Amino acid sequence: MLPHPTALSSFSFYLGLLATLVSLAANTATAMPPARVVPSPNGPYVGLFNIGDPLNVYDEFTAKSGGAATAPIVFTFHDWNAAGVEAVEPVLQTFNDPLEGEGNASPLQLARRVAEDGGVVAVAWDSVGYFFEHPEYFSGNGQMPITWDDVFSGRYDDYVRTVAREIKDFGGPIMLSPAGEFNSIGYFSFGPEGNQQLIDVDEEDLTRHYGDPTAPDGPERVRDLFRHVIDLFEDEGVENVTWFMYSHSGYLNPDALTEQERERIDQIHPRHYYPGDEYIDWIGSSAYIDADDPTLDLAYAVDASLEAFRSITDKPYFVPEFGIVSASEADRSERLRELFLEELPEYPELQALTWADSELFAQFFTLPRLGHVEGELEAWQEAVWASGLYEDGIRTVTVPEPAPLAAALIAGSVIPTWHGRRRISVGR
Repeated sequence: MLPHPTALSSFSFYLGLLATLVSLAANTATAMPPARVVPSPNGPYVGLFNIGDPLNVYDEFTAKSGGAATAPIVFTFHDWNAAGVEAVEPVLQTFNDPLEGEGNASPLQLARRVAEDGGVVAVAWDSVGYFFEHPEYFSGNGQMPITWDDVFSGRYDDYVRTVAREIKDFGGPIMLSPAGEFNSIGYFSFGPEGNQQLIDVDEEDLTRHYGDPTAPDGPERVRDLFRHVIDLFEDEGVENVTWFMYSHSGYLNPDALTEQERERIDQIHPRHYYPGDEYIDWIGSSAYIDADDPTLDLAYAVDASLEAFRSITDKPYFVPEFGIVSASEADRSERLRELFLEELPEYPELQALTWADSELFAQFFTLPRLGHVEGELEAWQEAVWASGLYEDGIRTVTVPEPAPLAAALIAGSVIPTWHGRRRISVGR
């Protein structure tokens, strides 16, 4: 007796389902799980910060460390917009486009090279940024190629999704921030268009042009930038990004502020900027120490920021821009020893830092190259790598994934849902 057509149809359905489940199980077994960067129990990571030639300087870093260590984190910048401030329309660059500098590698080429040694690349991926060398941006008369309205209207969502897919396809861990020194951007994001600085707006205009009418507009815009970008990455199923945000050196230190800024210090507290623990994995700040001025020390650079952040989160602390400046190009050997052997051990909260070493910094920012005078490399190797206090291998944790469909069905269990990060909508 021939089987009923419905029975044949049911049999074909279950046969097809079984084949699908076997395929899913095989793929699950061989897939590389996404991972995020976490602190090491062996001490802070000491890595490299470079703009201009990070791939070559990464190899130099190993040599400067006496071959004892590679950089576990390599921090650099890669803006959304490759064009200058005068551009009418931005020239968008993805993570497959070259980094700043002649013939440079792309962020993902750099990430692959660093990953070969077990490290990770961290990128400040600036979108709405301010060009401080142009005075009009201090008076609210400048017009950025990418505006806040552009970001929140979704004009560049396809671009953000493109980068998200590139990073997802890369597969290895990467650290990412949509804003370098978030408070510097927020400081210039007040007013109706988000292009006025904090001290130039009247008291009643601090909070009434964006979002919550009781919260400062500049920090709110920055907070929602983070949420908007991270939500888009989540939409694309990206799970290999470790998200971080960091302030400038001396953030909230009263000694680093003008009298007008001190009067409005509450308006720039991180509680107004912070997107929430569900969005951010690491927080932090820059820390520039002055070899020529002993008052501009590590405490000056980070204490106020640490205290403020600890009032809202216990996320690990990253110092992406770290260095000893010296206008006199002094020998920093003894200062290096003091910093790494005596001062930093008193700051267990600082769990990652990347040392500024770049020809660009040496030429324009009074930050000499590491080893610019005889004896400095010996001090670096002794204080950092021979001390045993610092970590040169990155630690990651695997991101939880949904139970495989095959295993759940075979076990007869309910399939759990992986929710990822909680979304908080942005709004004007």
